[in-house]
Amino acid sequence: MKKSFALLLAAVMSLTLTACDPPIPASLLVAEAEKTVYCETGSQTLFAGAGYADLTYSWTEIMSSQCPDMMIDPADDVMSADLVMRSEGAPTCEARVSAPAGFESVAVAFYLDAAFALTIDLQNLVDIFDGKITDWSDPAFQELNPEVEFEQIPIQVVAEAPTAAISALKLWAKEKTGVEPELSLLVADDEADWSTKMAEFENGAIGLFPYSIVSLDGFTYASVGTTNAAGETELLSPSPQSIYVASTRWKSVLDGEFLLAEFDSSSEAEPFPGTAEAGEPYQLVYPVYLDLCGEQNMLQSAVGRYIVRLDAQGLMATSTLGALPERIRIDAASHLGRDLPPVEVDPETLGG
Repeated sequence: MKKSFALLLAAVMSLTLTACDPPIPASLLVAEAEKTVYCETGSQTLFAGAGYADLTYSWTEIMSSQCPDMMIDPADDVMSADLVMRSEGAPTCEARVSAPAGFESVAVAFYLDAAFALTIDLQNLVDIFDGKITDWSDPAFQELNPEVEFEQIPIQVVAEAPTAAISALKLWAKEKTGVEPELSLLVADDEADWSTKMAEFENGAIGLFPYSIVSLDGFTYASVGTTNAAGETELLSPSPQSIYVASTRWKSVLDGEFLLAEFDSSSEAEPFPGTAEAGEPYQLVYPVYLDLCGEQNMLQSAVGRYIVRLDAQGLMATSTLGALPERIRIDAASHLGRDLPPVEVDPETLGG
């Protein structure tokens, strides 16, 4: 077992070293292999959403310690970018390869003179966006907000919402009630200026917004009340822990050149690392994808794999995005880095 093995990351999802007893899991092989960073020379431009554009600079700073000649610069627009981070439905480049890079969550942003904090039952939230609850004086709000004195104020729904945010609410509501809501008052819009829309809120306004924007702008957002498996009401809101727990219910599915993250309603949520129980997930989450644009490019592949694998666990947790669960991160790194040279792995270092 002193021989080194070439590990092709594109095939690593199905590989173990069967000569070892017991076989070594693919996840350990990938983690060991990527202790050696594959570096190229040059710069790639990255277009990222406004809520997490700061990652461009953070990734470059950390990457330069290992690959001083490999850089990431911010792109001015989607079509001129070498790499694009975007959600479902958002504009992107002519991508040749795509894979998940993190998870965004949905914030139920609101503005009420009478309340700085607010909890809305999941079914009531659906009814708001279906036009069935139209005034803040509706008794449906009082039980979960006994400290708030609701006045007779019309609910002003902000119609525009990210495509992925609408999809996330539909998925969660269908899982809890068995019926997919129409959300007839919402219109998919993936190019809106969310900060400006929140700044224009009037008393009574409510809408579905990217949590990254709401968090950076310091705007108020509601908790969502839902019933857990024990029949108890839980109050949920976006946080690194709740975003991660919800993201563990997603799986990676290969569709041609695109590796997709799809929600798996049959799966159980997994605990946040370092905790014993998963708890009820805040299911208003959706994947953010990293697209590699144009023709095959070794520099681009190297940067892409670095982004989703080597740094995701550390830096992602300090941003407004949630880190990928390990199994999806391995799949994404394998997919984005499949054009790179094989990485040498000595199985003796892994106990094989």
